[in-house]
Amino acid sequence: MSKSDLSILGVVGSSLIIGDDPWSAECWSGSARSLFTELKKQGVLEGAVGFDIPIWQKYTLALKNIAPSLADLKKKFALDPAYYAALTKHAGSGLQIPSNTNVILQLGAIYNMKKIAPSHCKVVSYHDGNVAKFMQSPNFDKRFTPYALKAMEWERRVYDDLDHIFTMSEYLRQSMIKDFKQPPEKVTNVGVGVNFDVPEASEIPEQKNPYDIVFVGREFFRKGGACIIKAFRDVQLEEPEAKLHIIGPSAEELGSDILKMKNVVHYGFLRRDDANDVAIFKKVMLNSAIGVFPTRFDAFGIPVLEKMAYEIPCITSNILAMPEIIDHGKTGFLIDVDDSAALSETILYYMKNKGVREAHGKLARDLVINNYTWHTVSGKIIDFTTKHC
Repeated sequence: MSKSDLSILGVVGSSLIIGDDPWSAECWSGSARSLFTELKKQGVLEGAVGFDIPIWQKYTLALKNIAPSLADLKKKFALDPAYYAALTKHAGSGLQIPSNTNVILQLGAIYNMKKIAPSHCKVVSYHDGNVAKFMQSPNFDKRFTPYALKAMEWERRVYDDLDHIFTMSEYLRQSMIKDFKQPPEKVTNVGVGVNFDVPEASEIPEQKNPYDIVFVGREFFRKGGACIIKAFRDVQLEEPEAKLHIIGPSAEELGSDILKMKNVVHYGFLRRDDANDVAIFKKVMLNSAIGVFPTRFDAFGIPVLEKMAYEIPCITSNILAMPEIIDHGKTGFLIDVDDSAALSETILYYMKNKGVREAHGKLARDLVINNYTWHTVSGKIIDFTTKHC
C-alpha cells in the first residue's frame, strides 16, 4: 500500500480512562490530539472519533461494582471487562466507519475494534501502558488483584485479535511480548512526542536562576510528591533561595501544609487550550533550571520530555521507561524510587555546577528534537502500515 492509499480512522473510547473527545486537550493528556493532528498533516487521517456508553449503562455497571467508598468503586469499574464489552458493543452500533477507511487506529485496549471493524480494515493500536505493568507499580492496591487479572485477560484477547500493536516505549513493548505472549514481530515501539511546539533555542534564556526547580504532573504523590517535598526541605536548609514550582495537581491534593511552605509556588492544572495557561506554563518552563519527577509509577513520563524540551535537565526515577528517556549523567540523573536524599543531593549538585547543568539541558533538548516529536511517531506508524497493512 502506498501512503496516498492509506486512510486511517483514529478511535478513542471511554470518558473514564482517557477521555472520549479525540480533539480535546485533555484526552490522553493531549497525546490523542497531537497524534491525530500530525497524521492529518501527513494526509493519511480520514478522521478521529470518540465514544462512551450511555449514562444509564454506567449507573448499571456502577451498581454491579458497588464498594465501601467511591474511590474503590471507581477502581473496580475501571477494571471491569463488562464495561469493556459494553464499550465494544456500543462502538459497533454507534460508530460510522467511512467506507474508504482501510486502517483503524485505536488508543488503548479497553475496547476491541477488531470485533466490529469491516473485514477490509486492518486494526492497530497505540499504548502508553497496560494492566500488567500497573499491577507491578507500588501504587497498585493488591485488594484489586482479582479484578486486575480479569482486566488483563481481556487485554490479552484484544492484543491477540489486533493486526499490530504500537507502543510508546521499548519497556512497554517487552511487556507486551513477555506478559501478554505477543509475537515480537507484532509489536513495534514508535515512541511518543511532546504535546507542544518545542521552543526555539533563541527563546531559552542564557542565564537561568539555578534555584528554580519545576515539577509537572497531575497526580503529585503518585509521581513522587512526598519525595520531592522532603528533598526540597533539605535543599532549603543549604540553599534558602531555592524555589519549587508545582504545575498540575489541585490545591486539595497538595494540602495546606505544602501550600504554606516558603518558596513553593502552585499553579494548578494549566489547560493546553487556554492561551493564558499556555503563557504561564511557558514562562515557568523557560525560567526553571532543574526538573524533578521522582515518579513511583508512570506509563511513560511525558512530563520529563516536556522539561527536556525547555533545556531543563531532569532528575527522575530509575524505573519503567525512564532509563530510555534519561541518559544518566548526560541529559539528567536517575535515582531510586523514594530516595529523597539522592534527590536533594542531585538538586544541590545541579545548583552548584552551572556548566554541567547547562550541558545536560542542551543535550536533553537535542534528544527531544531528534527523537520525541509527533512527526517522528506518525512517520513510524505510516511507514509500518503502508508496508504491512
